[in-house]
Amino acid sequence: MFYRRLYRRRVALAVFVLAAGWPAPPILAQQADSETAVRPCGLSAASAAKENAKPNKKNLRRDERTPGEGCIEVRVPPLEAQEHLQRFLREQPWQVGETEISESSWSFSITLSDKELLNFANPDTASKDISWVGGKALVLVTTSDLGDGFGRTTVTAKFSGFGEPDDPLAVKRSSWPWRSNGRLESMFVKALRDRYQSIHKN
Repeated sequence: MFYRRLYRRRVALAVFVLAAGWPAPPILAQQADSETAVRPCGLSAASAAKENAKPNKKNLRRDERTPGEGCIEVRVPPLEAQEHLQRFLREQPWQVGETEISESSWSFSITLSDKELLNFANPDTASKDISWVGGKALVLVTTSDLGDGFGRTTVTAKFSGFGEPDDPLAVKRSSWPWRSNGRLESMFVKALRDRYQSIHKN
């Protein structure tokens, strides 16, 4: 009988606490606060958890960038985000060159086949009637500390294509500019998102 009365008192106390709207214990509060490990660029720390909890068309538009630029904010030091992207790049089959690295920026070039070039960019309409043989991407990664535990990473890319004009009388050029379609930049943004969202869930 004693244990039954004790159990009933504990249940009643739990119901009272919930009805009174008492704040959650510290452990639960910490879990709620840590829900946001990755967020689109431009969200404040105060609104990020609420925005990410209820995704809608408005939230998706926040993460849209113009082709040629990708952006993401992650709850890690900016240098750690940059180092992860460097590891990600080493895992890719591309030939990388022209590398320059500092604490807040990292630039490099990627040699692309004609198929890769067509996958990541679109030729200028003025450069039609050219037999493309390959191309090159110049990529710039910049990072910054936002001061609220998050670091912002921005990826921009510019492309150029190599080929021979079908018209033998056309002016010869070493390369032609191509317009990014955003796919290459999205690969780097996704690498950060997948990495730190998976760590948070585990």
